[in-house]
Amino acid sequence: MKLLKSRGSKFTLAIILLGAISVGGLYFYKQFTSGDISIDIKVPEKEVEVGVPFDVEVRFANNTQSSLGNVRLVLDLPKNIITPNDPKQSAITRELGDIGGGGMHRESFEFIATPGDNPDYKMTATAFYSPTSLVAEFKKKKVVEVRVSQPNINLRIESPEKVFPGEEFESTVSYKYSNNSTTSPELKLQLDYPSGFKFIESSPDPSDSDNTWLLSKTKSDKEEKVVIHGMVNLPSGTNFNINGYASMQISGNEYKFMSVSKNIFVEESPLSFHVLLSDRSPIVNPGEELRYVLAYKNNTDVDLQDVLVRAQLIGEMFDMNSVQTDARLNRFNNILTWDSKNFSELQKVSAGASGQLTFS
Repeated sequence: MKLLKSRGSKFTLAIILLGAISVGGLYFYKQFTSGDISIDIKVPEKEVEVGVPFDVEVRFANNTQSSLGNVRLVLDLPKNIITPNDPKQSAITRELGDIGGGGMHRESFEFIATPGDNPDYKMTATAFYSPTSLVAEFKKKKVVEVRVSQPNINLRIESPEKVFPGEEFESTVSYKYSNNSTTSPELKLQLDYPSGFKFIESSPDPSDSDNTWLLSKTKSDKEEKVVIHGMVNLPSGTNFNINGYASMQISGNEYKFMSVSKNIFVEESPLSFHVLLSDRSPIVNPGEELRYVLAYKNNTDVDLQDVLVRAQLIGEMFDMNSVQTDARLNRFNNILTWDSKNFSELQKVSAGASGQLTFS
């Protein structure tokens, strides 16, 4: 009986000790994960402008009576907030070291908001820390969204629904753009053309290459227009897109937004042409006589009247003094012309009919 009582006492004592340890651990856990330790992100109260730097402050406070060690701050950036010196940086880490009881630490940052069609401006700050009395690592997190003023712009593209291969056509980009800021970056209109597109001209002229225009600010209800002339050499029955978007240059990188697109169908040309080099291999030598054949066909179900055909010879290797042809030759621009006045077969090209014109 004495032995059993002795074992019961030891067992009761073990339970009391384990209970004390559990209560103590829970106390420390609550202390180091409660509001006594806080993290906060201070962002501008007013809206910030895209492309214009703004400041952010992150505060970490230890309101307990114990010291915290190995304090580390990680600031995760959304896709539309960048650092001026490293736009590709997605997170910033700062080692804060030890922070004593009642201590507070501030870290300052400079950022730039970028535009986007579906922008994300939520920043996440996470503090990692280890109480000196415990081995475990804890963390505190704070999420805040920066209020950003987007450029006030509208874009739309107008083009024909159908075009013919090699036919010049017109596309018009209309826009409204208002901005009271004097510090935001320049706004540009950019167009992406398909392969096979040939730019001819535009009004106004491009500011860079053949697809970029600086956008001027407009009055509230007034639209500005950019008119582009071009042509495509693509197979009949295919579709292509002309894509447009606004862009800003920020910290050496281009940011696109406000995307618009126009889909266009390439219709079979009413009168199609094929240029053939008769009785010759693809490789020719200087001094050889070349005989060209212009094969044409009426692809419509109606007769075509008074057809006019022109061909221009381009290249310094052509000896224009040796040209033999029934067509009219303009030696100023090297253009050959066949018309219905001089060629009866061009007075009427029947539906589905084809023919040939030659020169050498």
